[in-house]
Amino acid sequence: MPGCLTIEENIKNSLNSLYSKELGDSSITMKSIDFLEKENEHFQDDYKFDAQTLILSKKVNGKEVKWVNLDKIWDYSGNYVNSKTMLMKKLRNF
Repeated sequence: MPGCLTIEENIKNSLNSLYSKELGDSSITMKSIDFLEKENEHFQDDYKFDAQTLILSKKVNGKEVKWVNLDKIWDYSGNYVNSKTMLMKKLRNF
């Protein structure tokens, strides 16, 4: 799916350029998960989605305390700059 891969690449590039320090010290991590694989199917129920999406999840002491579904990421799939701006704003507000 080229659209999924483009969005994933945009997210990775955005995070690397905006939060390289936080990625380095693991205060921010990124994981790509194929929710169609049997062991990952629960994520659809956990986060209430039915298509590819971006979930921001905050964990404290290994326990999730907050999450948000950024399903609007698809609106920015064709524009890296707007995608990066949206992600930066959402992360700051999160």
